[in-house]
Amino acid sequence: MKELSTKQKQILDFITKFIQERDYPPSVRDVAKGCGISSSSVAQYYLDVLERKGYIRRDREISRSIALVKSAAEFVTVPVLGTISAGQPIPVPSADTWVTTPEDTLRLPEELTRGLDRVYALRVKGTSMIDALIDDGDIVLM
Repeated sequence: MKELSTKQKQILDFITKFIQERDYPPSVRDVAKGCGISSSSVAQYYLDVLERKGYIRRDREISRSIALVKSAAEFVTVPVLGTISAGQPIPVPSADTWVTTPEDTLRLPEELTRGLDRVYALRVKGTSMIDALIDDGDIVLM
């Protein structure tokens, strides 16, 4: 994504905060008022620029249709550290056999980890949790 000017960054931050606080996007007038912009047409211009640069998307036919495009900062990398049993018991790793080097990594939306640190993933082995829609080969977050 392309570099933002100070005003564009201010508008993007305002949109993000507005959506987080209210659960719906701002109108063009909300953006103008919240960012100290003199008119709706100037706010519209800045929104067009943000859309061209790939930070937001909008539907011109729908009021309050500003949607944020996920940026790389909104994703986290989670290591896949091994297997967890869902059926036949598997041996619990001892301190000398526990693997801390990831077998693989997953790139996930940040909201899946809910802001928690030290989240890791395990592959499920077995089908005893099929009623909970967890099947053999699925990956669970811990």
